[in-house]
Amino acid sequence: MQQMYTQYQAGVFVSRTSGAFFTAPMWVLWLMPFLQCVNLIFFYAVATTHFWYNYTLLIPCFYVGLLGGAVYVNGFTRINLDLPVETREFALSSASVAD
Repeated sequence: MQQMYTQYQAGVFVSRTSGAFFTAPMWVLWLMPFLQCVNLIFFYAVATTHFWYNYTLLIPCFYVGLLGGAVYVNGFTRINLDLPVETREFALSSASVAD
């Protein structure tokens, strides 16, 4: 269990760090929450049927961290880049509360 959490946090760290170098286009930002729903279905199936229960499950855990961190950093980056200055602070604070 601890290894899965560590892999997830490593994925989050890598994706949030990459936000300084890569900004996802809007269509990719809309695709990422859909992929998170696919991950939910996958991990629900794993938890209920135990069809995959070894250390290779760490790879999808890392992927989930990558995806979650990417949604987070790219969402805030897009708000910062796309919105006018007069509404930016309100939008960032609203997104922070929603997160």
